[in-house]
Amino acid sequence: MRSTFTAAVFAFIALVSLSSVLHADTFEAKFLFRFGGSGSGDGLFVLPGGAAIDSVRGRIYVTDFHGHDLQIFDLNGNFIAKIGSMGSGDGQFISPSTIVVRQSTGTVYVTDGGNNRVQYFTPSGNSVVFAGKWGSSGTGDGQFQNPSGIDIDEETGNVYVGEFGGDRVQYFSSTGSFIGKWGGLSDVTDVAVSETAGLVYVTEYNDSRYSIFELDGTAVDVVNEITPMRDFNQPAGVAVTQGGRVVVTDRTAPVPIFEGDGTLSPFEFSSFGDGDGELFLPYGIDIDEASGLTVITEGNDFVSVWSVRWFNQAPIVKVKGKKRITTKRGRIRLKGIAFDADSVLTKVEAKVGRKRYRPVKGLSPWKYRARLKPGMNRIKVRAFDDEGGLSRGTKVKVKRE
Repeated sequence: MRSTFTAAVFAFIALVSLSSVLHADTFEAKFLFRFGGSGSGDGLFVLPGGAAIDSVRGRIYVTDFHGHDLQIFDLNGNFIAKIGSMGSGDGQFISPSTIVVRQSTGTVYVTDGGNNRVQYFTPSGNSVVFAGKWGSSGTGDGQFQNPSGIDIDEETGNVYVGEFGGDRVQYFSSTGSFIGKWGGLSDVTDVAVSETAGLVYVTEYNDSRYSIFELDGTAVDVVNEITPMRDFNQPAGVAVTQGGRVVVTDRTAPVPIFEGDGTLSPFEFSSFGDGDGELFLPYGIDIDEASGLTVITEGNDFVSVWSVRWFNQAPIVKVKGKKRITTKRGRIRLKGIAFDADSVLTKVEAKVGRKRYRPVKGLSPWKYRARLKPGMNRIKVRAFDDEGGLSRGTKVKVKRE
């Protein structure tokens, strides 16, 4: 018998973190504070589901799965406002689970699982107001069976929604117009979009794995092993850093951190408990590097706030638009951005095939014009910082017909 989303949350026996862990002067996970507690009053939870940070407006949003509402806090965990009540009307919820904020607009998207829909809200003063919704119960395009994971491609505004009951991911425009879907999944609990890598990460609870896809649903890889001696055990939440690292909440400690391609990184943080600096039944996770904060919801009705940082990070290069292109022209123009979390960019360069790297025009934004040969052309772009850091090469495949 299929377990329900609610049962999955309560069955989730978790992991956690040391109050402060430092690895080789490159990674630090430090507990800062927690807020919440059990109850139905302002700032309290019956079971917090998802959490999202809006660093632009200085807010933390938390859905209350059994309280059937959305609560807003400042970045210090102080209560600001509460939205919604149990019901099916606009702005009401039945078991809201995950949540995401589009930083550029402040629009808040919530998976309203019991109503099989997504609702979205826009900022208004110290609160948010209902702006729209989409979805209904069913298996058709734009319908849902217990939507349980959500994330957004900040650049395009496309919203990716995973279904715990529907075993698939659908993606939509920022206002809910259906774009595409893919299935073959099992009990999806969360979705995370990496704009840096152009990938989507999907946690599958009862298959004890997370899967990697391109933005259109093309399968890339499946990760069900943390080490040769340790498999995943019902992963629930997933978040991606700007640098493309993947952080997954799993019912066994320690919390693993992966590179974007699924390779296990040397960094981890965890231990189990119910006090400050510990996590108990963790579920939702969001990482916001602009504010330096990471939030994790817990089964003890608290939200823990952490500082999870990488030092001496390599630069990151992003190409705007598609990374697979077909054209009849002999030249192509690419453009994008580059950034570095803790250093100063010094150079961005690109090459076609086996040719030498040449400087592009600008740093961030940058532009590059390349001559194409007939057939497949592989273009690679990379960046350097003032500490000698080198980005991973960002690749674009261009087929000239």
